[in-house]
Amino acid sequence: MATQYKGVNVKCPYYLADSSQEIQCEGIFRNTVCKHRYKKAMDKASFFEKYCCSYAWTSCRMAALLNEKYK
Repeated sequence: MATQYKGVNVKCPYYLADSSQEIQCEGIFRNTVCKHRYKKAMDKASFFEKYCCSYAWTSCRMAALLNEKYK
């Protein structure tokens, strides 16, 4: 569930929230959150647009792990 305004464009079902240099996804363990922190905001923005906000989320390694969680 998107918790930020920009989250309205998110396609990935595992996305939770983001900030200028961080993306939060559902964790692979029960009741956990996984935070991906980037050194540069530009790198985060690039990944966010490429994977989180498109149907290419299925190619994201984290999403692949989370898909296994529900098999």
